[in-house]
Amino acid sequence: MLWLAGAEPLPFFRQSGVTTDSEGFMLVNEALQSVRYPSLFGAGDCVSMEQRPVPKNGVYAIRQAPVLWENLKRMNRGASLCSFRPQRKYMAILSTGHKEGLLSYGNLAVHHRLCFHLKHYIDSKFISKYGT
Repeated sequence: MLWLAGAEPLPFFRQSGVTTDSEGFMLVNEALQSVRYPSLFGAGDCVSMEQRPVPKNGVYAIRQAPVLWENLKRMNRGASLCSFRPQRKYMAILSTGHKEGLLSYGNLAVHHRLCFHLKHYIDSKFISKYGT
């Protein structure tokens, strides 16, 4: 059995007056700007995209990060902003214990020890970029 709780919005967004989706996540445009306050940016699980909703998972958060960083620099320079264009399908791997993993990609789902090893390889490669 898997019990996945999912992302939960912080009450701060509704209390602060930023525009939120129906669940309370900050609503952003394709440039990852608050739709109400253009100088406020957000990415990952704390936001919902106004035009192209995406699942709240690390795949999109990681892909939004470079766009967020670039747009913060561009905003500071007064330059035009980039848009985040989410991919349609993505691979997700969940470690299920005993060195096994559940891999999903679109309609495909596989549970196997090789999935765990692939996850470990991908995660290790990602972390090694940061000098650990």
